Amino acid sequence: MMQANMNSPVIRAMHAHDLQQVMAVQVTCYHPAYHEPLSVLQQRLHNSPQTAWVAVDAQGVAGYLVSYLSCWGKITPLHHNFERADQPDLLYIHDLAIDPRLSGQGVAARLIQTAVEAAQRQHLRGLGLVAVQDALGFWQRYGFETVTRLPPQQQAHLSSYGAEAVYLYADLARLAH
Repeated sequence: MMQANMNSPVIRAMHAHDLQQVMAVQVTCYHPAYHEPLSVLQQRLHNSPQTAWVAVDAQGVAGYLVSYLSCWGKITPLHHNFERADQPDLLYIHDLAIDPRLSGQGVAARLIQTAVEAAQRQHLRGLGLVAVQDALGFWQRYGFETVTRLPPQQQAHLSSYGAEAVYLYADLARLAH
């Protein structure tokens, strides 16, 4: 468990009892087209509990990062359950959201660092994600780069997030330095 100071939100593993508050953060942060039903969030947490975290302050869950072990270039379509990879080489960050009340407190950076450390423990090659809602610049500041060539099926999965969605990758060796 990471904590920067006494007033800083605690980063901890996500639990089933957190999901209603996670959904509330999702609704606050994302356009309705990206809102995922509780059943999808429950299944994702069930399938990959070791790679889902929340940021909790005195008011409750105020941020989260949901990820899973995957393979380079493989994208889960929007509103679908994660598929387990037989030989994962990447931690796929499916969702990162921070309630505006925590804006500017470094919570996103702490959640991302938690994911990087999890990927390091798994000896993965990197992290991947789909950037939506004009988040490309945000992710580039953390070392993610645009991947422009994807197999046709993965390109179709990417398009489920909308025309502006971009697949990004960050090499773990570069992030660790």
